Amino acid sequence: MDLSDIFKQLVWDALVKAALQQLFLAVPLLGWGPIGYVVSWIAVYFTDKLYAVIKLVVDLEVIVLRNEIHKKEFAGAAVRLKLIAKAKGVDSEEFKKARDEQKEALSRFIQFAR
Repeated sequence: MDLSDIFKQLVWDALVKAALQQLFLAVPLLGWGPIGYVVSWIAVYFTDKLYAVIKLVVDLEVIVLRNEIHKKEFAGAAVRLKLIAKAKGVDSEEFKKARDEQKEALSRFIQFAR
């Protein structure tokens, strides 16, 4: 798991979710029942494809975290996850649990200005 994967999970996916919520608020019919599932699936499919292209073009490793505390927390979480991944494997329950805990802890630093 590299920095771009963590960025996708913490920032990109949150942006896509927020955009879908705004879309469903603007056009409620698109969020209704099975239509909502289809629209969400299509949006996630295409935004994942878009992210793959962006990942090839933009070096996400050069994105600077402005706050030193956030930077240290992010780096520490990445190191802990990497150690667990090497010791137990990325498919292990320990890694999945630690990744979910770190995503939750780091998500408090993600804020979108309105």
